[in-house]
Amino acid sequence: MKDGLPPELNYQGQTACLRHLAPFTYTYNGHGLGGADLRLRVTFTSHVFSERTDVGQPHDFLDENDIRRTFDAGRYAFSLGLPNHLTGILNQNAYSWPMHDKNGIANLAVLAPPQPHLVSGTYETVFYYLYPSDVGGIDVEMLVKSCYPMDINFDRHRRRDRIRVYVKESLFKNTRVPK
Repeated sequence: MKDGLPPELNYQGQTACLRHLAPFTYTYNGHGLGGADLRLRVTFTSHVFSERTDVGQPHDFLDENDIRRTFDAGRYAFSLGLPNHLTGILNQNAYSWPMHDKNGIANLAVLAPPQPHLVSGTYETVFYYLYPSDVGGIDVEMLVKSCYPMDINFDRHRRRDRIRVYVKESLFKNTRVPK
């Protein structure tokens, strides 16, 4: 999976369609450099439909970093609507915040579907980061690392900004967000 997600995943004698996780582009009209449009490309990793395989257990495939992964039916089911959730998140300029994933890596988090008020509870949480693009016609890349249900106490996540703030930070400061 080092070259991106395939259109299908074959595992345990079954096939899962992954076409819904094809990269897509979102445009922020007039928010780019010099008032130009800002083009954001959204891509997904295999973690949105799989879990890390326990040591000594059979695995279904190797992820982008050659880590053993197991297909997860629950994550896959949620991934079917993930592109629409992310489009809604971007359209609504939803709140997002810095947060470490299960591996302790700094990412940004956002709720899917977006919530008008951030009240502590259990939510499908999307982990992602942003970085300047090297691809012509794309300004910023949004890599969706994973998503899974999570208990969130918003008293512990006081630094929140609208997602567009982070996208523009990546573009205008030419840096990965978060660092």
